[in-house]
Amino acid sequence: MDRSSFPGGVEVTQPDLARTETTKREQLLTRFLDTGNAGVATGCVVTPSSTNGRVDVTAGRAYAPNGEMIAVPAAAAVRMADATATTVNLVCAVYDETTSSPGAHETDGTTRTRAAARSGRVEVFTNAQYAALIATNDTDLAVTALDRVAVLASVIANGAAAIPVGNITSPATYGRVFICEPFGAVTGVQVRSVDSGTVAGNAELKATTTGAPGTVTLEYKAPGDGAFGAPVAVVASGAVTLASSTAARTVIVDVELDLLPVNQSAGLTETFVISYLYEPTARRVTADDAEHRHTFGAATNSAGNPHGALLQEVVPSYGRVPQALLLGTGRTFGRDALIPAVITDHMSGQTRTLLQQFGGTTSKTRIYKRSNGDMEVTHNARWTDAANWAMDTAASDAYRLILGNNQGWFMQRRDAAEAAPTPFTDANFETAMNSWPDVFSLSLGDGQLDTEADALITRLRLNFSQLGGADRTLLLSSTGATTPGRTTLRVYRSVASAPAPLELTWNCSWDGTAWVKDSAADEAGILFMHAGQIITRYQTAAYVGTWTDTVGGGGWNNESINWDIGSGGPTNGLVLGGPVQPAAATGSPVANKLYSDNVVKCWGTVSYVLGVVTLADSFNVASAAVTGGLLRVTFTTAMSTTTYGATATYVNGSGVKVPVVAARATTYVDFNVFSALGGAADDLTATTGTFSFMVNARQ
Repeated sequence: MDRSSFPGGVEVTQPDLARTETTKREQLLTRFLDTGNAGVATGCVVTPSSTNGRVDVTAGRAYAPNGEMIAVPAAAAVRMADATATTVNLVCAVYDETTSSPGAHETDGTTRTRAAARSGRVEVFTNAQYAALIATNDTDLAVTALDRVAVLASVIANGAAAIPVGNITSPATYGRVFICEPFGAVTGVQVRSVDSGTVAGNAELKATTTGAPGTVTLEYKAPGDGAFGAPVAVVASGAVTLASSTAARTVIVDVELDLLPVNQSAGLTETFVISYLYEPTARRVTADDAEHRHTFGAATNSAGNPHGALLQEVVPSYGRVPQALLLGTGRTFGRDALIPAVITDHMSGQTRTLLQQFGGTTSKTRIYKRSNGDMEVTHNARWTDAANWAMDTAASDAYRLILGNNQGWFMQRRDAAEAAPTPFTDANFETAMNSWPDVFSLSLGDGQLDTEADALITRLRLNFSQLGGADRTLLLSSTGATTPGRTTLRVYRSVASAPAPLELTWNCSWDGTAWVKDSAADEAGILFMHAGQIITRYQTAAYVGTWTDTVGGGGWNNESINWDIGSGGPTNGLVLGGPVQPAAATGSPVANKLYSDNVVKCWGTVSYVLGVVTLADSFNVASAAVTGGLLRVTFTTAMSTTTYGATATYVNGSGVKVPVVAARATTYVDFNVFSALGGAADDLTATTGTFSFMVNARQ
């Protein structure tokens, strides 16, 4: 340490004593300059004066650039160095000394002071005057030097008018810097900054949803306050200022609207701790510490991240995270299930924004957000610019799934088999499947019919299961929009124990053990193919309850075999195994068409021997008998009128006889037989013969 030494027996002179004072002063000032900076320590607040064009300065302490402490006296109505409007004036504290303890010199008769006390004064300079000050002058304190001047404020003069508060700028002083741990219950909110007048302690944040669809309001209670401040409605993501019941105690929070709590009409309150990251013991330094205390990121300050740095601030381009990244694991409340763990958004002005990419050694899977709001998932396809796609590899096809506002598509680019993977556009994708929600339709394989092989590819595959003893699997169902019970159709795939592999039902469904109606008041039915036959089964509208696969006895009401295809061999063609009922002709009949009017309603061949009748073959004949010498044929099913046509042909080998219609009724027809023209009718009880007959009628 620089000093004077005072050895015994050696005279001590005035320079020796002065050296001791000077060296100690210089060392103290140097130490201060190494650990601190010039500026205001306390007080020294510059405000507009009640006298127009002037300012007031409160008393306080400041430190000069040379390290000297300036005791600043209060000063009122301080004039500007240049009061011209818009001129910048610097209000400064100047270090000075006041001498005392005078004494007479022992030889020259002069009076000299033996003590000096620090003092200060307020002085105002223009920028030009301040720049013209000499750097230092320790020998003549009457001459103001820069190293003895501390700037208290910059004031923009306003002429003879009052100086507005906004015209006064004081140098920034270091205050408290707070940290807050991230919120757990109130999601979507993080504290950006805390007002420096706040004290450390427990604070509270309250989120409340009001109205529909649910506006969220936030309230803040600072440490030491007994009530929340005014609620603030959050209408958009961004910075929100919240005040406590003591209005000067505020926090600024960053809010992400989509992450805010939902369904909190009663309010969700979370207590959080505000603690000091920096707590200065002397609020004096005003120069920036750019490498440390003034370096803060955009994230929340915390004990583990005291400067609030974001990942992109630490790693500007991208960062590698070798460990697994867990998102939202601390969210344990049921409402948290409705809050997204990750939010990514579309980049404005771009056709597509790549949100996520899943790696692979050859082809990759990507998720894109389109400018029109659609979402795309691609595999082996990468968007390269405003118009083109490129494939990762030529060894496989490219696929694209689009989930849009008005339609959904699944598309394929088959360059792997057809062409080189050169850049291609949206139009080069082939649509494999799309859905049109406006008309409730699904189109499969629209773009995959280019070749004969494409036409043989399965469009829709619906598998079935026998697990658990299932009798049948429901493949398709169609429900009517206006009468859903009556018009419900279903397609089932059944197993061997059920009627047939493929079944079409209407107004009924299989519940695992029995059939049950959709609409209890209507009929139900099933159509299936079995053993070369197409069969329908019917359940009446009056039937109540469930029924089994059988016919009758708790099963279907009846069964009809509608078609028997190719039974008896390939030469049979189509055999109608059930009744056919053609419609009646309307208007002029069409040639070679079958109507109910032109179908033969009754035919047969009869033999009679002395009144005894034998029916060889017939259709719709209940009986044939000789009655009163006539042959009467009685119908099984009656005719609707008596004006039908009936004919008969005699087929006996000996002689010629003529059968003639004698009478027609709806339930029978009578025939006479004549052996000679113009003669009397034969008595069939006394003769023998054989003839055939036919009836064409309406029924």
